[in-house]
Amino acid sequence: MADFVVDYSLLQQVDNTLKDLVNQFQNIQSQEHGYTGAYGSGDVAGAMDDFACNWSYHRGKIVDSMNSLIKSVEEVMSETKKYDSGMAKQLTPN
Repeated sequence: MADFVVDYSLLQQVDNTLKDLVNQFQNIQSQEHGYTGAYGSGDVAGAMDDFACNWSYHRGKIVDSMNSLIKSVEEVMSETKKYDSGMAKQLTPN
């Protein structure tokens, strides 16, 4: 039987990184319109506003995907820890 090894520290690192990325992506919103006055041209400002609106939509999709991945990583950690505990109980004499 092959060994099944789970690197919990790596999973926790992935979980933390994804949560940090989600936080950063969500905080990008506050910067979207911060440069509007610097564009000079109304056409440029309009184009950048269109870009920001599209970016908001796609950023939301990315954040949703990362949140789903966070949930999956946390489920893997939880279920493998339960499995480890169960196996340890079976191998430990009463």
